[in-house]
Amino acid sequence: MNTNATTTATIALRRLCCLASLLAACLLLALSLAPGAFAKDSYVLDDYGLYDSSTRQELEQSASQLASTYGVAPYLVVVDDIGSQTVRSFAESYWLDHELGIGSDASGIMFLIAVDSRDYVTITHGTGIYAFTDYGIEQLEDAVVSYLGDDEWEDAAECYYEQCSSILAFCADKGEPFDSHNDPAARVVALGMAFAIALLLALAVAFIVRRILKGQLKSVAAGSSAAGFLAGSVVLTAQQDVFAGSHVSVVPLPKNDDNGGGLGGSTVSASGFGGSAGGKF
Repeated sequence: MNTNATTTATIALRRLCCLASLLAACLLLALSLAPGAFAKDSYVLDDYGLYDSSTRQELEQSASQLASTYGVAPYLVVVDDIGSQTVRSFAESYWLDHELGIGSDASGIMFLIAVDSRDYVTITHGTGIYAFTDYGIEQLEDAVVSYLGDDEWEDAAECYYEQCSSILAFCADKGEPFDSHNDPAARVVALGMAFAIALLLALAVAFIVRRILKGQLKSVAAGSSAAGFLAGSVVLTAQQDVFAGSHVSVVPLPKNDDNGGGLGGSTVSASGFGGSAGGKF
């Protein structure tokens, strides 16, 4: 009788242990899938739960490829709001609290979205500061925020990683970061502006010369009699030759030879981060 009781107790204990193990496994699985629970090498930190698992996986693959290729970790962080902090301060604190960045200098870039308060900001660190100039970040944000304004969250995320890929590839291929002085699109705009200014100057000079010549011709009028043409009726007290003409010189706008000094480059705060001041979408 005692043997049967012992056997029953042993079986019950084993079942209890199995049940406890199963519950623990389920709990760990739930925690791993919950928003805000990320592996150390995660790049899409969706604390808000904005993206489904399939979308997050695709974005992670894009980010991981960029990180392994260029040595700069591209983070996308999604939260609900930023509380009483500025969006820049919130992002820097988030970076430090989560020990983000890769390599000895913790290189990376982070684009943060606060869904409920509708804030955004970009910060950079380590090699990311060099690769993503102020101008490059401005172009990146302009592209991404155009989607955020319409709540197109997935398109915004894809656009972010496409922009990161283009800027990092440019830096690797050209041997210098993408900036205002080497942006092909900016050069086209600059040439167009130079041509427009030169054309306006030429038209302005031509208009002024025409007005001057027209004013000089107003002193000529038909004579009322022939007395002025009789011999001895005209006495020349002085003689002077006057030549009227014009010459237009078009001076092209100076080239921007900036290579990181003065204009261009990246602005670094006292906290050691580069990036933007952020804004609303």
